Amino acid sequence: MTVKQYKNHLATFLSEASGILILLFFIKNGMILSLIYGVML
Repeated sequence: MTVKQYKNHLATFLSEASGILILLFFIKNGMILSLIYGVML
């Protein structure tokens, strides 16, 4: 595998990983927000 291919592979992996992390972050915050709303109502 050439350096260029390796960098492309790494960039793809990082973008996918960050997308998943952001999704998990929003899901976690969404759960916390719905819990807070549930307590308030």
